[in-house]
Amino acid sequence: MDQPNPNFAGEMAGLGYSGLTDEKVFAMAVHDVSAAYVRDMSALGIRPESTDKLMAMRIHNVTVEYVRDLKDLGYSDLKPDKLVAMRIHGVTSEFARELKSMGYNSVSPDQMVAMRIHGASTDFIKELTALGYERPSVEQLVAMRIHGVSPDYIRKTRSLGMGNLPIDQLVRLRIHGIVE
Repeated sequence: MDQPNPNFAGEMAGLGYSGLTDEKVFAMAVHDVSAAYVRDMSALGIRPESTDKLMAMRIHNVTVEYVRDLKDLGYSDLKPDKLVAMRIHGVTSEFARELKSMGYNSVSPDQMVAMRIHGASTDFIKELTALGYERPSVEQLVAMRIHGVSPDYIRKTRSLGMGNLPIDQLVRLRIHGIVE
């Protein structure tokens, strides 16, 4: 039977997390919050203010590699809550990398979360590009997904003789049910 590490509470106190109860130490062990994890995150500039936030990060798979990948992509102002939200909504480092490769160099973590929530995927962007829409803004992408402006919808408006409408007009048409 494994025994708790008697030095763990002291290590954690040295890292800024003191006064851990036996229950808290057990919960941290269950969620694999180790002193090494805390040290590695701290080295990356991630210092959650509580052990609960550390556990939330582990529960939602905020790994050292994930944070390192995001930092390598230029994301520097990453906070524990934002990282958890990104993981909950499926913002992977691959998604961020692909957005950058498509010319979306200044998409914020919050914008990536909004994109994932509303289904504005890189495949969606590729379909729009194929239809002649070069690099729509994140706000336009999200608005299109919220209001149901799909590549099929765009093709339908074109088949009705409406030509290559600007995205904002497509969204207004869809909102008002002009083309179903």
